[in-house]
Amino acid sequence: MLAHRAAWLLFNGEFDRKLCVCHKCDNGLCVNRKHLFLGSQTDNIHDMEKKGRAYHKSGELHGRAKLTWKDVRRIRKLHAGGMTIAAIARLYPIVHKHTVGAVIHNEIWIPR
Repeated sequence: MLAHRAAWLLFNGEFDRKLCVCHKCDNGLCVNRKHLFLGSQTDNIHDMEKKGRAYHKSGELHGRAKLTWKDVRRIRKLHAGGMTIAAIARLYPIVHKHTVGAVIHNEIWIPR
């Protein structure tokens, strides 16, 4: 059992083991009972995002990315020039034509 979970158990008693013992202080090693609270995994993620500690890799940095920003700019330029999604997709066989459409419609690869 992790120390912060054991600390919660000692200070507060039994709890639903499906819940996370989260840290208000964001120090995973902390066992101060005043810094701990119970929450779901979703609560823990929202807490992290609210505090600006979330880093979601996107674009070329995402581990499963098949396109580059250079590809994305070219795809959008080709479409703006009148080329169909199907024709552009044939130039990029590594991705599905729905991916090409999503790039064109700014559903993915959205500039930040």
